[in-house]
Amino acid sequence: MGRAAGGPRRPAPRYQPQGAAGLATASAMLGTLALLAVVLSLGALFVVALPLGVVAAVMGVVARRRAGGTAATVGVVTGLLAILLSLLVAALIAVVIVALDGVDLGGLPDAIRDLIPDPLERELDRDLPEVPDGLIRE
Repeated sequence: MGRAAGGPRRPAPRYQPQGAAGLATASAMLGTLALLAVVLSLGALFVVALPLGVVAAVMGVVARRRAGGTAATVGVVTGLLAILLSLLVAALIAVVIVALDGVDLGGLPDAIRDLIPDPLERELDRDLPEVPDGLIRE
């Protein structure tokens, strides 16, 4: 660049776009928040974590293209992990709903009673008091 009056040459300042560092930091924070939401809630907050993960990953990719940096990489990785875990939770919920769709839960007590061995059932019938009518719905 220029030379100060008789002094050594100074290197040109490295150009870093305005806001790239802030975008990378925001990406890392959102990605971490999304990942914590899905993990600490045991998947219950997957509806929140999924969009946060998408935003974090997109912001991280944009920040990496503009300036690079560790924070942008953290945002991309945590965002993608939050997306993956959220989709796994959603798939698990869908599988459970489909699996339980044809199950008649009304016959469950009889099914459990059928698994009790006969000698134990006779002993339980002898030792346990009768349950009044209307207390247990069938």
